[in-house]
This record gives sequence, C-alpha cells and structure tokens, in this order.
Amino acid sequence: MLTKTCALVFIAICSLRAAPRAFDDAKKKQAAELEQLAADLRDSKPDKRRTALHGLIKLATPPAWRLVMEALGDVDSGVGDDAQIALAALGDAALIEELVGKRGLDAKEERVAVRAAEALGRSRATIDGGELVKRFATRDPELTRMLLWSIERLAERDKLGGRRDKIAEAVARLEASRLDLGVSCAALAALARLDATRAEEAAV
Repeated sequence: MLTKTCALVFIAICSLRAAPRAFDDAKKKQAAELEQLAADLRDSKPDKRRTALHGLIKLATPPAWRLVMEALGDVDSGVGDDAQIALAALGDAALIEELVGKRGLDAKEERVAVRAAEALGRSRATIDGGELVKRFATRDPELTRMLLWSIERLAERDKLGGRRDKIAEAVARLEASRLDLGVSCAALAALARLDATRAEEAAV
C-alpha cells in the first residue's frame, strides 16, 4: 500500500514539473505559428494571404488580431473584406479602441479607415457614437458615408454608445450642409434611427 502511495506521489510531482515545460512549449509553438502567418500575410499571392488571415482569426490572440487589422489595407478585396467581417466579432475593449484609433479609423490609408468604419458598424460590442462623429470629414465623403451607415446600423441594434442627442445633432448638421448628396442621404437615414422627428423636419 505504501509503495503504491509513493508511486502516486512520484507521478504527481513529475506531472507538476512537466506542466511549466509543456506551457512553455505551447507558447513557443504559438509564437512560431504567429511569425509564419505574419510572413504569409505579406505574400504576393492573394490566396496565401487569405489563408494566413483565416489562420490569424482562428488563433485569436491580441497580436493576431492586430495583424488582422493590418489586413484591412490589403489591395485584394477578398482579404480586406474578410478581415473587416472578422473584426466585427471583436469583444476586447482595448483592441476595439485600437480599431477606432490609429489601426483603423485614424489610419493614413483611406481603404483601411473605410473598412474599419464598416467593421465597427457590424460590431457585436457597443461602440461610442461620439468617436464616430468626431471623424466626419467633408473632404472624405466615402469615409463619412460609411461612418453614418455604421451609426445607423448600431442604433438599429441598440449598440450605439454615447449621448444620442449629441450624435443626432452632429448628424443633423452634416445632413443640412448638403455638401455631398450621398453623405446627405446617409445622414438622413442615420438621423431617422436617432431622432425620427428631426429626420422628418429635415426631409421637408
């Protein structure tokens, strides 16, 4: 009986000693996988980049999600659009903040900003509408239209954070400016979700 007990204790001690090594091995394997996927994401072949993108989405670590954000700028619509759709599933507040900021809406490349705006409109998380209206730009109608589309969709699903009255006021001002027909139409649609009475008055 004593011999059996000693054997069990020995096995338990060995298992405890092996656990940190197994954890370290798993971390090294994940780091190597991330490095390979990052390299493949910059490959010249769109199919290889798309495969890498889906590998990163499956990995779902913060560094992997940042690479998915990088893929928003891919010239191939299949890669960029897949990245945009995947980012709608983000639940990490810090990563969403990066998508709202320098890695997304504030990116220098317009393609990245527009795709980020659409991803935020599809988001399952609550998005601060005040951050979206701050980025309305009369010289960038495509981005502004997408921000308005996202405000409309978020409001429809009750995922629009921030003060609705202030957001509605900014949207109404943009609609009244009539600087771009597409922007005005998108603003009116968003306003209808935010403040139906104000939208009716604007439509007259």
